[in-house]
Amino acid sequence: MRGKFSFFIVLICSLLLFSGTAFADTALQEIYSYDGAPVPGDYVEGEALVLLEAPAAAIFARGLALETALQSSGQAAARSVGARAVRTYGAVASAAGKNIVHMKAEGKTTEQLLAALSGMPGVIGASPNYRVRAMVEPNDEHFDKLWGMKRINAPAAWYVFTGDKAIVVAVVDTGIDYNHEDLKDNVVKDKDGKQGFNAINNDRDPMDRNGHGTHVAGIIGAKGNNAIGVAGVNWAVGLLGVKVLGDDGWGSDAGVIAGLNYVLEQKNKGLNIRVVNMSLGGWDKPVLNPASDPYGIVIRSMSDAGIILVLAAGNEFQDIDNPRGPGSDIYNPANDYRGQLPYPASFRFTNTITVASIDEDGSRSVFSNYSPNYVHIAAPGGKVFSTLPFPEKKYASDSGTSMAAPHVAGAAALIAAAYPTETATQIKARILKNVTPNDKLKGKVATDGHLNVNAAIRAATPPDADPDGPVTGVSLPYASLNLVVGQTAVLQASVASEDAMNKSVIWRTSDKTIVDG
Repeated sequence: MRGKFSFFIVLICSLLLFSGTAFADTALQEIYSYDGAPVPGDYVEGEALVLLEAPAAAIFARGLALETALQSSGQAAARSVGARAVRTYGAVASAAGKNIVHMKAEGKTTEQLLAALSGMPGVIGASPNYRVRAMVEPNDEHFDKLWGMKRINAPAAWYVFTGDKAIVVAVVDTGIDYNHEDLKDNVVKDKDGKQGFNAINNDRDPMDRNGHGTHVAGIIGAKGNNAIGVAGVNWAVGLLGVKVLGDDGWGSDAGVIAGLNYVLEQKNKGLNIRVVNMSLGGWDKPVLNPASDPYGIVIRSMSDAGIILVLAAGNEFQDIDNPRGPGSDIYNPANDYRGQLPYPASFRFTNTITVASIDEDGSRSVFSNYSPNYVHIAAPGGKVFSTLPFPEKKYASDSGTSMAAPHVAGAAALIAAAYPTETATQIKARILKNVTPNDKLKGKVATDGHLNVNAAIRAATPPDADPDGPVTGVSLPYASLNLVVGQTAVLQASVASEDAMNKSVIWRTSDKTIVDG
């Protein structure tokens, strides 16, 4: 990231307009297998997530009294539109002062349910219960098993620190095989003495029978230096299983919100959750106002609680700033991504980090979504070797931004262990301000680089300010400039703040006096 940008003003008969440089996509060097992405806008029919003002009875309530007040309010709202309240989310309500209600309506479509809710008193916002799935591309094992750790300079970082089990990472995914030989020593129980949380069955058993979550967990924290298996970014770390995707790898926003609500509950009970990894998502209509969106409220509440949320950018071959129509996604050619954004990857809050994927040669993985506006950084995601839950195959390679995100989540946990007093915002700044510059990523991610955990962990403590903050001003060295026809001048624009992202400067004018004068 740079604080100053140079651009040219050429005056002949009119002022030329400048736009961003176009970068060619990485050539398709290999066909990756992929078993399907969520169809954009796909949701659970007849369901909605509704954001209500928290009832007065819930303002000072806790525990069962809080849940009772939220359920009562939710049921009343649901009945008024011929639906029923399936679930409310107490920890989120305590943090955000808003009541999210998962509603189901028998005999009504989601569109009819949303129409009935529109304009209803007390309803702040509502959205379909969109489907989400694991962002992964299964592939074979023919590669250097440790290339990702080497690419992010983890071995050098391990000279500084190898991790601490007191730092907890919530793996919001298909669960974790908590009996795996290379994970069991790092898996932790929650403050209730339970193994974790399962939003699919609404119980406390997050056993992974899909493999995706276990693969992600191994990248974050497979036990190191134990003479078996693989080593994660952290040799020691607390892994908390939060199962929000079923054994087929699919789930819904309601399940994800339930999982995050559980994480927030455990954080409030004193579990030292510093990082959440979310290698999942789906494409939906753009959320124009996160403050009125149930999913946005939850992600914001997590960020405000001082938790770093690491989000996978997605595997749909898309420029998120300019998504394409049918045929652009090789493995889902019918999908039309125009007018859509991937979530939660596109949420931008103080403590969120969105991650693209690179291959072993450092190039952007051909499947990886990218954007200098929505994606912060890249990390290894092509053919990454890690843990699997199946007895006959405990280790294998997978590809996807699902594999890239846990490298960054692992780095965040490692830094949190090395610097336990640093805030989530400072840890995020360490990661984003100390990348390895990568010309193959220029213009594809905000930092123009990929993860360098060694540089991040050895850097000086950054200020406690959001490195993803907004542009607050643009200044030029001249208040006015007089040029003759045909003369060229170079101006250097200073963009504040220095840490702001998306600092492209586009100069436009239709004022002929600028030329004539």
